[in-house]
Amino acid sequence: DGDGDGDGGEDLVLRGMIVRPGVTLIVGGGYHGKSTILRAIAGGVYDRPPGDGREYCVAASSAVCVRAEDGRHVSRLDISPFLSGLPGAC
Repeated sequence: DGDGDGDGGEDLVLRGMIVRPGVTLIVGGGYHGKSTILRAIAGGVYDRPPGDGREYCVAASSAVCVRAEDGRHVSRLDISPFLSGLPGAC
């Protein structure tokens, strides 16, 4: 509707990402939304139909998700490609 009221008007322009590039730590107590935000970021690489409430949930096309099933640990995994651009990284 383009009236600037934030209800999905077609002239709405969003710029930038809410989570900056690099390694981000998401912490908090139980039921504080950690898994919800991670699922939103991971799902953001896929296009969403306009009007379904997720069309503004996007991720960089280079985003990846590394996780273990609940109760299982991740070991012997080379994550250096994810850290190589950081200051003092391996």
